[in-house]
Amino acid sequence: MKKKILFYLFIISICSTSSVHSQITISPEIGISYLPFTLYPFIAPNVFKVNSKKVNLLLGVSAQVPIHKKWNAKLRISYTDRNDVDWIENTDFGPDPYFEWNHKDINIDLNLHYKLYKNLSVGVGPSLTRSFFERNRMERADDEISQMKGNKFFFALNSGISLAVKRVTFNLMYLRIYKYDGKMPFRVPIGNNRIDFTVGYRIGK
Repeated sequence: MKKKILFYLFIISICSTSSVHSQITISPEIGISYLPFTLYPFIAPNVFKVNSKKVNLLLGVSAQVPIHKKWNAKLRISYTDRNDVDWIENTDFGPDPYFEWNHKDINIDLNLHYKLYKNLSVGVGPSLTRSFFERNRMERADDEISQMKGNKFFFALNSGISLAVKRVTFNLMYLRIYKYDGKMPFRVPIGNNRIDFTVGYRIGK
C-alpha cells in the first residue's frame, strides 16, 4: 500500500504546478503489447501447463513534461485486452472440466527520459498494472458454467527508447514484472517480461 501511495504522490507532484501545465504535451498512442505468460492448472500443475505467446493490441494516451534541458518526464496510461486461453483438465476419470481464462490490463507507466539527440531519448522508471481476471469452468456432464473473478496490482521496472519524427513518436519499452500471487482464489498467470511498441501523435505544441 505504501508503494502505491508514493507512486501516486510522485505523479501528482510532477503535474501540480501551473508552470508545468503550460508545457505538458498530450499524445494518443496505439500499438502492440507482448506479454507471454504461463498458467498452471490445479490438477498436476508440474506436468500440465498452458502457455500464451500472442501479441495484443494496446491503446493509450501519454503526457510529457520537460523538467530540464535534456530531461523530461512521461506518463502513459494504456489498456490491453489479453488473449483468451482455454484448456481441458484431466481427472481420475479422464478429461472432464473445460476452462477458459480471460484477463485485461490497465497500465500506468512513468518514465524519466534523457535526450541523447534532438529527436532520440532513452528512459527508465516504475510501472503499475491493474489486472482483471476471469476464469470460466464448464462441466462436460451437464454444461454447467461456474465463473470466478479477481483483480490485483502488479509492479514493474521499465526501460525504453523513443524516436520523434515531427509530431509522430515511435516508442519501444521493455518491462520486468513479477506476475504471480499465490493468495488469489485461483492461479494467476506468471509472466515476467512485457514488450510494448507504440506510435504516438503529439497534440498541441
